Amino acid sequence: DHLTGDAVHLPGRSLPSSHGPVICTGTGPNSIGEAMVRALLAQGRHVITCVSTLTDPRRRRFRRIYQEHARAGAILEVAPVRQGARDDVHAFATWIAGREEISQPVLLPFGAIGMNGLLQDVDEQYLRALLVNVIGVEMLIGAFAQRWASRPTGDRIHVVLPLSPNLGHMGGDGVYGETKAALQVLLAKWRSEPLLHARTSMIGAHIGWVRGTGL
Repeated sequence: DHLTGDAVHLPGRSLPSSHGPVICTGTGPNSIGEAMVRALLAQGRHVITCVSTLTDPRRRRFRRIYQEHARAGAILEVAPVRQGARDDVHAFATWIAGREEISQPVLLPFGAIGMNGLLQDVDEQYLRALLVNVIGVEMLIGAFAQRWASRPTGDRIHVVLPLSPNLGHMGGDGVYGETKAALQVLLAKWRSEPLLHARTSMIGAHIGWVRGTGL
């Protein structure tokens, strides 16, 4: 779905400027990603967001978010992408890379499966969380970097990794700490892997407790 047009401008703190759109995964109801979408639209930005399943209720929710928060000129696109599905991830990266008008995009890979549990509770759900929260993020970044290799030198994917100060200190949160530690490894891979180094820039945002999200 592609939503565009004039809407209400909500004043707020400006976000860093970029020439390209912001691609954000993990924008479910009341999530950090959804709050980012609202803030970006209020700045008049072009936002491309991904949801695992694009249902009518989700379409209506995003339309309402656009109508209530976007300023004139803002663009919101919503695409169905399952972050844990390789075919979805690569098809999405191909679709974005094929749009010549898009350059210097910012990628916020915030999609994740939230869960609770102790170490002795490990089951298939833990494996699913690792697939989406770690492997899915790596697939997404790798797919974009690979397709951006044919772009002019200097055109990069700018990645913001959602890190956390909680690396197992709280307990009872399933594989949350393990996934955040794994994302820190990606920062090291940026220096050691040529394609990442050439076609992406990467930073980690340490996100603490966020009121209203349960995260």
